[in-house]
Amino acid sequence: MKKIEKVIYLAGIIDGEGCVKPHSSSSNFLRGYKKQIQARCEVSNTSKELADWLQKNFGGDVRTVKREGNRKTQYWWRLRNGEMKKVLPQIIPYLIVKKEEALQTLTLIKRV
Repeated sequence: MKKIEKVIYLAGIIDGEGCVKPHSSSSNFLRGYKKQIQARCEVSNTSKELADWLQKNFGGDVRTVKREGNRKTQYWWRLRNGEMKKVLPQIIPYLIVKKEEALQTLTLIKRV
């Protein structure tokens, strides 16, 4: 599979099953509250093969969430700010549903 095909495929996965959004959090760093600006780009799915493929081709990390009862194990692939600075510009032209969120997120993380 060519690199451009992988990028287009990733855009489709994110549009359908992913999340791209700015995120802020506060931390209690030695009791001096500090607001942190972060962003999220993640895909949640029950296919380990997909999660591993995303990590292999675009970096990031994969987290496994065991589900109760007969529910399938869930795999979360996510990128951090530095990785998103490289990946988001590549996929934005191919996003449809989440294009605006990706543009806002990219603007935010470029300032950090």
